[in-house]
Amino acid sequence: MNLSEIHPFVQVLFIVAFGIMMRRSIVRRLQRRRKTDPVADARQEMERRRKESQRQLEQHEVRLHETARQSEAVLQTKLSILDEMVAETDREIARLEELLEEVKGIPSPLEANNGDTEEPEWANAKQRLSLHGEPAQFVRLLHQSGFTAEEIARQMDVPLATIQQILGDADDEQSRAA
Repeated sequence: MNLSEIHPFVQVLFIVAFGIMMRRSIVRRLQRRRKTDPVADARQEMERRRKESQRQLEQHEVRLHETARQSEAVLQTKLSILDEMVAETDREIARLEELLEEVKGIPSPLEANNGDTEEPEWANAKQRLSLHGEPAQFVRLLHQSGFTAEEIARQMDVPLATIQQILGDADDEQSRAA
């Protein structure tokens, strides 16, 4: 089909339609360009990023406070345990000092005449270990300081039954006094 065969009126309509379409697309592009201001877009993007960084900063700050609070709680717990241990140690020191004062006046069964610790004299001291007197008092003090009857018997090389008898008499005397 040749262009000369088309009626001139139809040709004009085609040209007008084509012109309208071209104009419409150019107007749309211009409107888009007007709507999209690069400076405004950059400002909006900067504001969005600032808000996002501020939000992240606040989240990190909250985490930091939580960690600090947890650390402080752990530290307080450890300090209170340490204070309790110091108080317990002070009580034990006072108890041992009191026990030391009681023991100062009592001679040890190991002490023999003139401070000699020869075997024959120790054997005599073991034979003299009775239910009453200074050796028995020494056994009771050892028991009060935390030694068991077995430990006392082993250290003093005395039969366990003798130590138990001495400690049993001490318990009987205390119950009578109460």
